[in-house]
Amino acid sequence: AVLARGLDEALELEGSVDSPAAQTFATLATLLQEHVYLAGIAIDIGLEMGLDSDAFAQAADTLDGNSVELASVIGSVAGDENEEAFLQLWRDHIGFFVDYTLAEASSDESANEQALLNLGSYGESAGAFFEEITAGELPSAATQESLAGHIDTLTAAIAAAVAGDTTVFAQLKMAAHHVGVDGSARAIATAVVAATGMEGSVDSPAAVTLATLST
Repeated sequence: AVLARGLDEALELEGSVDSPAAQTFATLATLLQEHVYLAGIAIDIGLEMGLDSDAFAQAADTLDGNSVELASVIGSVAGDENEEAFLQLWRDHIGFFVDYTLAEASSDESANEQALLNLGSYGESAGAFFEEITAGELPSAATQESLAGHIDTLTAAIAAAVAGDTTVFAQLKMAAHHVGVDGSARAIATAVVAATGMEGSVDSPAAVTLATLST
């Protein structure tokens, strides 16, 4: 934030890093990317030390803290009821990723398919949720498409982790990029700003600079 403000002032960038739109965009981008990396760490610990281990429980708690923070951002613009609804949806989808990990680790094709079906259903539910809270500014189809990419990239990283493939690091980075400044975070932030009449622009150079440095 300090660096972004300095660049904003020195270069007289269009927009403001302190606008509500810029702050919302940067916060969403940061938390969504953090979600991917914390999920990757938790999955790696679960595979190494067991999903019933204290280490995995602590990793899962940290990941859940990120979920609570994300829900708080949603609640700040859509109300407490929607905050709780989002948190439940988000926690469910993390559980489905854990199910997918277990299925991959045990080579259980049936469980694998079920986990992917559940993740697909989550995408539909989340699409309807964001379309409603943004008064149609973020159509359900657009959210589903974005989340399909999130599911594809993160399941690829999980599969690589299970296989002991070192491409897992590149896969995680790709998954994080997908939800970041040029992905899901921008789409959600843009829709939230449009629906609420929030001051500022997500696409302004100042806002993009802040979000990029934050992530």
